[in-house]
Amino acid sequence: RILEWLAGATFALNAGEGLVAATEARTGDKDDRTEGILFLTDQRMVFERREKVARKKFLFITTESELVKEVSWEAALSDLERIDASEARKALVFKREMLAVVPRRGSRIAEAQFELDTDSDTWRALLLRCQTGEIASDRVGGAPPVPEYTVPAKCPFCGASISQAGRVRGIASVQCDYCGQAIELQKA
Repeated sequence: RILEWLAGATFALNAGEGLVAATEARTGDKDDRTEGILFLTDQRMVFERREKVARKKFLFITTESELVKEVSWEAALSDLERIDASEARKALVFKREMLAVVPRRGSRIAEAQFELDTDSDTWRALLLRCQTGEIASDRVGGAPPVPEYTVPAKCPFCGASISQAGRVRGIASVQCDYCGQAIELQKA
């Protein structure tokens, strides 16, 4: 099922990136709720909105609709500082699995909270295994080598601080937050 979701996704996996898990999820509150699929790869998390939107209505009855698919949230695992899993009860009977993602200070990624259709503790454990690189040992036939690169602390073009400074896996260039230039990275 998750391979079918990936085949129909509006984004593509990067070279050397592997799909780890996917689940149906929701973001937002009851008034502004977005439905979609939350994908986890060994390098990033992607939330793709997948909702049927009414195109035509007649007396409050939808006569025409279309499926809207778009990436509405994406984050490299190296940009995530904290992942919290919790359960929320609704009317003492219904259990909601919640996953809160907090980015590192200075990154351009927005904080996000997802209501999952699966166990949030299991997802948190998978995320942590992906962040540490431990998940690569579970691949059949071993993991293909994913190169590591070093992101400089300052932009070589304008001298501005780069929020992603440090080591990253599988990304050969980053964009400066200030001047927008693409910075080619050196292998670590």
